[in-house]
Amino acid sequence: MAFSFKLEKVLKWKRELERKRLIVMASIQRQREMAVEGMRRLEEERRELSRKFLELKVREVFCDEFKWHAARKRWLSEEIRKQGQIILALDEKMEEARRNYAEARREREVVEKFRERMLRRFLEEQRRLDGKVLDEVGILGHLAREKEGR
Repeated sequence: MAFSFKLEKVLKWKRELERKRLIVMASIQRQREMAVEGMRRLEEERRELSRKFLELKVREVFCDEFKWHAARKRWLSEEIRKQGQIILALDEKMEEARRNYAEARREREVVEKFRERMLRRFLEEQRRLDGKVLDEVGILGHLAREKEGR
């Protein structure tokens, strides 16, 4: 007799749910990494613009270039702020995704532990039945030998 776990489909579904939630976490992590890289590039551009702005001051360049640099620096600062907000939002999404993944993992583990318990019980019952059969065979063999010995 083969072991049959009645909740095998549930276990398969729990494993699939856990896998999907892990994929969501990985996707959010990639989005966050891209946002951090974008923010790093903006900050680098702002530093470079500040350096060029100082060079313009030293060379006493026209007012229009100062205005352009100042406007660009303000725009970059705003974009960096927005990027920071995006990163914070992604951090919150990641935390929620981690909780969802952990919950799915726990649910899968519960079903797997139940399956293992059921399998252990099945195997113990099989050993008990096999032992009973062997005992009966032994008794029958003993009775047959006694009968022949008479």
